[in-house]
Amino acid sequence: MHLYRGCACLNCRYLSSSPSKPTLIPTRCSDGCNSFRKRKVKCDGRRPICKACLTFSPEECQYADGALSEDQSLESEIESMENRLRRLQNPGELPMTFRDSMSLHSPYSTTSSTSSLRRGLKFRDAPPAIRRKWLHTFISHAPVFGFFLANSKLETQQPSPPLLSAAYLLGALLTRVQDTASYEQDLLATTLHETAQGLAGAHPDRLLQTIQAEVLVANYFFLYGRALEGKYHVTAAVSLVLGAGFHKIGSSQQQALPRLGLDAPLSLESVAKEIENIRALWMVLIMNHCWTSADGAASYIAYDHPESRIDAPWPVDIEYQPSQVLSLRGSDTIEKFLRGNPDDGISLLALHAKAAILFEQASFLHRQYRPNMSLKDATRFQSSFNNLDSLIRRFISKLPPIISSSRPIVLRRLMLINTLARVSLIQMHYTFSAHDMSSRSLILTTAESIVLALRNTVLDDFPSIDPIMATLWGATAKVFIEEIVASRDSSLQSGLHRQRSPHELMSAVELVISVMARFSPYSEMMADAHLVQVRQNYARAK
Repeated sequence: MHLYRGCACLNCRYLSSSPSKPTLIPTRCSDGCNSFRKRKVKCDGRRPICKACLTFSPEECQYADGALSEDQSLESEIESMENRLRRLQNPGELPMTFRDSMSLHSPYSTTSSTSSLRRGLKFRDAPPAIRRKWLHTFISHAPVFGFFLANSKLETQQPSPPLLSAAYLLGALLTRVQDTASYEQDLLATTLHETAQGLAGAHPDRLLQTIQAEVLVANYFFLYGRALEGKYHVTAAVSLVLGAGFHKIGSSQQQALPRLGLDAPLSLESVAKEIENIRALWMVLIMNHCWTSADGAASYIAYDHPESRIDAPWPVDIEYQPSQVLSLRGSDTIEKFLRGNPDDGISLLALHAKAAILFEQASFLHRQYRPNMSLKDATRFQSSFNNLDSLIRRFISKLPPIISSSRPIVLRRLMLINTLARVSLIQMHYTFSAHDMSSRSLILTTAESIVLALRNTVLDDFPSIDPIMATLWGATAKVFIEEIVASRDSSLQSGLHRQRSPHELMSAVELVISVMARFSPYSEMMADAHLVQVRQNYARAK
């Protein structure tokens, strides 16, 4: 192969076209800094990963000829969708049509990632029995991965191609046996293609089921620790629900919309459809709030803006019949919740959404704090802090108890909701824990309540867990590890350490580690990122 100057990847030292007199090219360090180094390795110019880089690290190469790696393409597309979301939420800035808001471009090039993913067996050649196994396995774990539709959409009705492929993909991931693992790469490539083309299909429910597919694919990537790709599919789902106006369903501010029990009563079929749309909205909001907050980024849904304000009512559980729903009216739903107004959001999905909102608000407040704030800003911050602190505590006090006798699906959701709310409280007080003993004590007791729930719950009933739990359990373990370090430093000791021995603190960390290890086979994010870090920090603390 003849390569010209500039065609070697930026990690390699020289081009392979002239071995006797290699052409030296400067390369960036692997961590992306601006200093340059030279690595004495030939580059064969293969994309997306040259052979030399594949040997040293399986990360995509960056080339000097301007071609984008898949990560760069994803980042570019995410930025494009963020701009699209800003136009949706601030329509006065730039004109935008409904078609613009619903149009999505897939950043996965057919010549790089998709083709490289097709090295395994073709999933369409899989025996029907294996495909049924994938589907049944997925259905039994569907709520864990953000499935907001009725199971009948997969069991008795013909799902859209993106939804069916995504269900197969997660089912294959969960079975994890030799006769199905070889299909997973082709399943992923097919799912990405089908999802990107979802709105162009002919399925009568293509919009809603494409949104569902985006949520499932995002969770798949988060399980694998591929956060950038997960983030892409979350932003795609947000763009779709806002573009479709799901956040304005039943809005009392939009008189043109038909509302149940008013001038234009909805049929039971229409009510059932609106219930699904509302559930889609809140599940996408949960994904958005959890993963942007975990990343320390701002939410893509700015519900303090009039155009993106959530007026849709709280979701009901999927078991509800349309005739049981009394109203589809809503207005300023999230702001009323944050003000502490009573509401009827008591379904598991509604409680999950509320916990995600509190998590996002705690993350936002944490980012706002500055030690040298002006008196005016400090007063405003303290007021916001006190209000949110009171709201989170009140929310936690009213949550249903985690009872091991509950159905596994209910148990998993309650575990997630309780943990998410408690980590929100930990995050809020963490800023002040070094100097405020009341915050430090609250953080420790809150982390202990998370561990107590783990001790009292039979986890064998569910092998899979929401990917965000890796972040939440990692944050929980961090509390105990820091207390272990403090207990060994006489200058940091306090009354807390007279109440809790190092053995008690270590026991708590070890329980969290064992739980994380329990779910690691199904989550590389759990195993390779958070669990490894917790173990390393714990080893240093002991």
